[in-house]
Formats: sequence, C-alpha cells, structure tokens
Amino acid sequence: MGTVHDSQQRIVRNTAYPTVAFADSFIVHEYPTQAYNANKPGWITLKADADNTVIITVGTYLVASDDGYVLEADQEVTIEHNKLSDIYCIIPTPPKLPPGWGDPDPIIHIIGSYQDN
Repeated sequence: MGTVHDSQQRIVRNTAYPTVAFADSFIVHEYPTQAYNANKPGWITLKADADNTVIITVGTYLVASDDGYVLEADQEVTIEHNKLSDIYCIIPTPPKLPPGWGDPDPIIHIIGSYQDN
C-alpha cells in the first residue's frame, strides 16, 4: 500500500448534528396554534396528553380540524421539517359550556432539536 500524503487525506465530519434541544407543553386552541417558534430545520415530536378528550390535528398554519394528521389522547408523531415554525396544531371548535363545566384544555407535549448556526 502506498503512502497517503497530507494533501490527499480527507476528514469528513457530520455538521448536521443538532445543537439545540427543547421540550415544552402547550394548550391547543380552536385556531391554528404554533407548535414551536424556531425558523430552523430540525425534528419535533408532538404527543397528545393522555387526558385529552378531543382530537388534535397537526399540519401547517393552514391546518383545519378536519384536514391534517390526527392525534388522539396519548398518541404522538415525529416530524422532520426544514422550518419548525411551520408546524401548527388545532382542535375542533369546542361546545359552549357554562364556566366550570367541560373537559380540561387539550395539551400537546413536544420535544425536538435543531442546529443553530
């Protein structure tokens, strides 16, 4: 085997490793609710709370309660996207009930990461 000169060596490193990790929870409303405000490529896992009594729909800012990826209680989805701030959630319009009545607010738990250059 011949000698490999310094000028012929190539060291490759993966520069796509995430540098920022995040986790949070938020209440989903009957209008599109942004999942995370990072204008960066990365991945995010959205998990519907186990106590949720309504479905949550996931999509872009144009998401509608009847058009998107549906999450029922305790279900989750992981999305890799070039702009995390484009991911939104929505619930169907809840019925109007007297104060103190009704179900708890629907909650989504999130975890994800992205590279912050």
